[in-house]
Amino acid sequence: MKKYIKVSLYTNRQNGFVYILELKTNEGYANEYYEFNSRKEAYTAYKKAIWLRDHYYCKQEFQEFESNSRKEDFTIRTLLNILYGITKLQKMVFE
Repeated sequence: MKKYIKVSLYTNRQNGFVYILELKTNEGYANEYYEFNSRKEAYTAYKKAIWLRDHYYCKQEFQEFESNSRKEDFTIRTLLNILYGITKLQKMVFE
């Protein structure tokens, strides 16, 4: 299963001022790099990448996650948190 294990944001000033988001993955998967021209876009993507890293139990696809609207993004996050809570509750009850 693919997991993001480290998220980094760099700036590259050689070709203008470009932000580079680096997503390091676990063994067997290639690291992912994304370029952004504006600071706002870069930090929004950085926050979403950190959320993906912390919520390793959901599907780890940055580009698909990035293309959602704010409403869809909120719905996905809420439902995943509910599912995670249900699994924790099941573990507590059945152990």
